[in-house]
Amino acid sequence: MTERVEFVRDGKTVTSLVVHPKKIGMVIEDGKANGLVFLGGLSGGMVGVYNEDGGIVASIMNSPLGGSVNVLNKDGKIVANMYSNENGGSLDVNNKDETIVASMFSTEYGGAIGVHDKNGKIVASINNSPIGSSINVHNQDGNIVASMIGLPTGGMMGIRDKSGKLVWSAP
Repeated sequence: MTERVEFVRDGKTVTSLVVHPKKIGMVIEDGKANGLVFLGGLSGGMVGVYNEDGGIVASIMNSPLGGSVNVLNKDGKIVANMYSNENGGSLDVNNKDETIVASMFSTEYGGAIGVHDKNGKIVASINNSPIGSSINVHNQDGNIVASMIGLPTGGMMGIRDKSGKLVWSAP
């Protein structure tokens, strides 16, 4: 079985196609045997791009359940993730600790956009569904403290206390 194909120019290897060490795909290497791109996967397909230290910095994956695109930082942590399946999709942006700081998702029933603090707690959101939409500001406990809501029958603005109880509203 061939485990390595080398491409040579002027007597020097410029790139190679090799079997992944765990035998789960193929790796395209530069002339110094550093991985550049990974092709393969266990339960679907994957394309991964390596950095100069051999860590994956971007990947595109699919499986029977859906697909995803990931961007990783130099420490190998996911800083952006886009995912989809038969029910919808999502996009998350993370900080360097892989904590979500911005999110967006959609389904056949609606969707939402969220802005999160450095600890991943939601601070603002925009939501949409077949029955209406809302723009919300959340407190540190995640409770909605201010909102504007639009429904087919009309709209409303509301102010809530820290527990989320409505204290003022206007139609």
